[in-house]
Amino acid sequence: MKEAIGRVKAELGPEAMILTTRRLPRGPENPYGRDVFEIEAATEGAFDAAGTGAGNGRRSALQRRASVTGERPGEWRDICSELSEIKDMLLVSNRSRGISQFLGLPQACLNMYSRLIRTGISEQRAWGFMAAGGAFEKQKNIKPQQVIKDVFQAMMKAIVVADPFAGKNKERYTAAFVGPTGVGKTTTIAKLSAELNLKQKKKVGIVSVDSYRIGAVDQLKTYASIMGLPCLSAFSKEDLSNALDKFADKDVILIDTAGQSHRDMGRLEELRELLGGAFSIDPHLVLSTATKPEDMAAAAKNFSVLKPSSYVFTKVDETGSRGGLIDQMLNLKLPVSFITNGQRVPEDIFMPTRQRLLKLVLEGDVS
Repeated sequence: MKEAIGRVKAELGPEAMILTTRRLPRGPENPYGRDVFEIEAATEGAFDAAGTGAGNGRRSALQRRASVTGERPGEWRDICSELSEIKDMLLVSNRSRGISQFLGLPQACLNMYSRLIRTGISEQRAWGFMAAGGAFEKQKNIKPQQVIKDVFQAMMKAIVVADPFAGKNKERYTAAFVGPTGVGKTTTIAKLSAELNLKQKKKVGIVSVDSYRIGAVDQLKTYASIMGLPCLSAFSKEDLSNALDKFADKDVILIDTAGQSHRDMGRLEELRELLGGAFSIDPHLVLSTATKPEDMAAAAKNFSVLKPSSYVFTKVDETGSRGGLIDQMLNLKLPVSFITNGQRVPEDIFMPTRQRLLKLVLEGDVS
């Protein structure tokens, strides 16, 4: 059977659809023969051609055989649509609201709700976006495009983005990047340094206050050296004060902090004390979208003691479920300043618009 399917794919292409398979055992008149495997297959275009006679000149005997099996034009699409509806119903039936909540909804609404859930958006948020878009008030014959448009508009209103470096041309701006271990704070600072210095022509200074991770300062200094930027270490409040004084001529100062377990409130308090006081430092919370939503929410809640002014979401290229960042934005109600989508420095970072962020979540476009 495997060999037979391989021949089908070779003749019709990798997108060939297998319609039926059958094993024909060897007959008594040929005891030394082999079993025969029969497969009926076609490309999607074969069904359209069946009723119209329009062929592309490349249909093989397998395609012609499939075309005369009685399939009507568009019947295959109807089957696919019905299977999609069943899939969506099975998905929502396993949710806490239960299937009874959806039996009276137009199919377009069911499809949209299922789409939101598959992105990783929580059930509560998905239901809220549907309600805010008026999806549950629509008529039975509402078009899917209208449902999508209305729900997208409701989501757009909930999303807030911000550029922390905008309007800072006449004053020095100091930003600290805080967050759990391994979310990519150091790499994010390297990317931002290149963006601000090389593209925006700002004078940038870098400070590391990471005294816990082995090699953390060396890694940051390596990045800074490549870009020709100064990088200083600060392991105490006095060190940090001295570093900020040395960078008095800089337009922007970026501070890299040690990764903290959000459960270690003692170290979070140490970091709050280090960055606080007379320093005018703006913290930004860095979270990985590859983190489980419940862990992301717990980390954001505990890091809120530092009073971050924005989210930086990293590693969007490492997960297919990015809806959690929408939930998190609404949980802590902070704007998103930057998104990172790879390890390349400085390319893989961007400041999202609301439209681009929605496209990232709903369509998986990380470019």
